[in-house]
Amino acid sequence: MEQWFLGLSPGHRGTVAFSIDLPADQGVHVGEPYTRQLSGKVRELRFHLDGDAVRVTYGIAPGRPRRPSRPGVGASH
Repeated sequence: MEQWFLGLSPGHRGTVAFSIDLPADQGVHVGEPYTRQLSGKVRELRFHLDGDAVRVTYGIAPGRPRRPSRPGVGASH
């Protein structure tokens, strides 16, 4: 995912970062059109890049910090 993210244009990286930050900041209270519950604690981020629908599946882990690190941000290489 990190390679994909870093390969995006700056504008697209902004769109993806915004989409990741919403549930990271607000938890499960973010609903459609930004996120959708698939089943149980499995959800998907929902956004568009150049008119193409993009879906990223993620899970909610109880007891873990809410804010994941974004690809390419704060990662050690």
